[in-house]
Amino acid sequence: DDLGAGLTQLTLQAELAQTSLPSQSPVCRQLADLCAKSRSLSDALDEIVWAVNPKRDSIEEFSSYVCTYAESFLAKRDIRCRFELDPEMANTFLDLPTRRNLLLALKEALHNVAKHSQAAEVFLRIEHSGDRFAVSLQDNGRGFDPAGVVGRRNGLSNMTDRLQLIGGGCSIDTVPGAGCRVQFTIPLTSAAPSRLGQLFHQRRLGRRAAHRRASPR
Repeated sequence: DDLGAGLTQLTLQAELAQTSLPSQSPVCRQLADLCAKSRSLSDALDEIVWAVNPKRDSIEEFSSYVCTYAESFLAKRDIRCRFELDPEMANTFLDLPTRRNLLLALKEALHNVAKHSQAAEVFLRIEHSGDRFAVSLQDNGRGFDPAGVVGRRNGLSNMTDRLQLIGGGCSIDTVPGAGCRVQFTIPLTSAAPSRLGQLFHQRRLGRRAAHRRASPR
């Protein structure tokens, strides 16, 4: 809370200082850069807090977070984002490494869409079927030839590497002129609850049991 409040105060002070300077002043531009970096750090801090919070280690919480993030990220680039989610998300645990690597891989895919695809629309699909959890991102952009980008786009290999770290897989389906579909899949058997998550839920169940014992009959 202290770090977040400090970054917000820093941003507000820089914005206030901008109002007293001519718009073409070099100092004004430097203050604008300072505000942008401060907001970026604040977003990164929010992401860290979300990632380590044991209350957020379920598929449902992950889905809610990534949908909000994707919509906000793409809106700033005038790209429409549509969602397709399973109507019922099981309360299955995703441990910290799984949540973190899935999120970073998805952010890499979103960055690629914004930077390279020239897409006007993106579909974000989140599916949970049995012991399989999948997140896919499909755009209607210009697509590309995967064989022609080997060694030139580290982001593609980074996504694959991140999914391999958590026992999952990354598939990329694209051809020039027909958009691109990136899918991340993990077996839920590899997504056991984190130790922090287990402790949190044990304590919550304990509090509920104590409350029932204390309640008048």
